[in-house]
Amino acid sequence: TFNASDGVYILNVSMSDDNKTFGANVTVNFTLDTEAPVVGLIAPVNNSNSSGVTTFTYTVTQTNSLSALVACQLFGNWTSTGFVGNQTDNNPLQGLQNDFAETIDFTNNATYVIWNVRCNDTARNYGWNSTNFTLNIDYNASKVGLIAPANNTFSNGSDVVFTYIQT
Repeated sequence: TFNASDGVYILNVSMSDDNKTFGANVTVNFTLDTEAPVVGLIAPVNNSNSSGVTTFTYTVTQTNSLSALVACQLFGNWTSTGFVGNQTDNNPLQGLQNDFAETIDFTNNATYVIWNVRCNDTARNYGWNSTNFTLNIDYNASKVGLIAPANNTFSNGSDVVFTYIQT
């Protein structure tokens, strides 16, 4: 048994026989890292509403420099298979905002879904946000369509009139 705290270690093992004849020498370098990445969910805010395509935003930080961040995965229960991983980010930015864009299938008439993000490091430590977030389903969300000005319109005046339709 090797009782140690997180860190980088060099283990040197030497062996000899009863006559003190040197037999073998082996050196092993290893890292002990038991700290999981820290995940924070940013958006959509817990208990907010959505009606389709949703951008899930999170941050992740590695609390020590012993292991590198590997990947983060978006989990949610908006598929028929339950609370499962839906997308993976193999290059998450540490300490910055990261996003997943997800089209959520609301055909099962759910009133809400839950989501979270799980990240792992090279030591195979897994970190989640401390709680799942809830996203309420808004089946009657209004939609806005821009009628004027047309896309890529140029104007030389300071007054631009916008015309839209709401459904």
